[in-house]
Amino acid sequence: MPEAPADPTTQAPIGVADYASRIGLALREAGPAVVEGEVQRPKQGGRGVWWFDLTDGENVLPCSYLPWLTRSRRPTHEPKHGDRVRVSVRHTEFWGGGGRLRVVVADVETAGEGELLRARAELVERLTLEGLCDPAAFPPLPRFPRGVGLISGKDSDALHDVIRGLRDRFPAVPVLTACCRVQGAAAPREVVDRLARLDADPRVDVIVVARGGGSVQDLACFDDERLCRAIRAISTPVLTAIGHTENNPVCNHVTHAAFVPRHAAERVVPDRRELLREVGHAWAALDRATRRPAELRRSLDATAAGLHDRGRLDGHRAAVGAVGRTVDGHGERFLRGLHAGLGEASRALERGPDRVRAHLAAVGHRIDARAVGPLGRRAVDGLRRDVEAHARLLDAADPRRRGWIAAQDADGRLVRRASDLAPGGTLTLQLADGVADATVTDVRVDAPATDRPTTTEDPA
Repeated sequence: MPEAPADPTTQAPIGVADYASRIGLALREAGPAVVEGEVQRPKQGGRGVWWFDLTDGENVLPCSYLPWLTRSRRPTHEPKHGDRVRVSVRHTEFWGGGGRLRVVVADVETAGEGELLRARAELVERLTLEGLCDPAAFPPLPRFPRGVGLISGKDSDALHDVIRGLRDRFPAVPVLTACCRVQGAAAPREVVDRLARLDADPRVDVIVVARGGGSVQDLACFDDERLCRAIRAISTPVLTAIGHTENNPVCNHVTHAAFVPRHAAERVVPDRRELLREVGHAWAALDRATRRPAELRRSLDATAAGLHDRGRLDGHRAAVGAVGRTVDGHGERFLRGLHAGLGEASRALERGPDRVRAHLAAVGHRIDARAVGPLGRRAVDGLRRDVEAHARLLDAADPRRRGWIAAQDADGRLVRRASDLAPGGTLTLQLADGVADATVTDVRVDAPATDRPTTTEDPA
């Protein structure tokens, strides 16, 4: 069991200096550390000494840099008001003469943008896993807000840009401003406070948080997790107009974002000029609608006036239809007859030479049977010679008599060129002693005739 502390009333009293010394010893036991925060009220003394406060917005540590305690005569980064830095703490001391505590630092470094960006990415990832970065879950922005709440720096350019944009687009909407700090360690707490105030105001339907551009360090307060969660916790929809598209703080991921202040008004209020155009279009449509019944009545009257001629028009239409059907029937019969005549002529042409010779033989037999005289015989011989000449001409005109093949396609047309064929097509081959059906498996087209050497000889 630990020993119970001694009753202070039974101890002998000690001096203030002795107890201050005890405090100093206890503080020294806190040991070295690396602390990150924002610089407030820096002051440079002689011999390279620096005094400043380090704060996170709520807690404050008085710091001092004493160059004789380090190898360097100046810190890595000379602290300036508002800088976010990391300090290497040597020890903490209590000065009894002034009753003040002070943290003695060995060096001061800036909290680099790389580290801030890493912390920003980690927070975005964590909030995304919780569903706070899902645009589908953002409260919708009203089209016609009754009032706009505006959080921005006092007398800042961002404040004036947003108000000017709202006045230009929709002058009738009231704007309620709630100015606060928008940079530094204390800024997140103040912005959260203004959000709560405007959310509780029944006149406000949408809240705009605006801040001009800056470095990653300048906008670090809008990477604060408390601020991001507060934006999603209130019931009033929030639009952020912070920085620029290349420097996108975390709060732009958890709500609607316009990215720059001058575009905020375009997202929260309609354009009065566009509304006036819409009203003009609606008025014109209404005017056309009011005139339409009179126009329809006139059209109906004109239609009624022409209805009495409808029967006569129908009779003419029926007569024209009958004549058209008659013409179509005659044309169809004519084409069928023409097609049949052409087919018969083609078949007769094919049988021509043989029929002429057979007819000549029959005539000769009849003449021989009648035993005509020498004069008749000469006439018969002349007729036979003429018929033989005509038969030879028919034989010459028939390519099959010369060992050639006449090819017809599926429609009965003569095929004259290989380029008229295609693989898979069917052909009817007219031979000297009959007909054969064939299927095209391959087509090879020779070079154009102009590329061939000319000749006067008959290829047969």
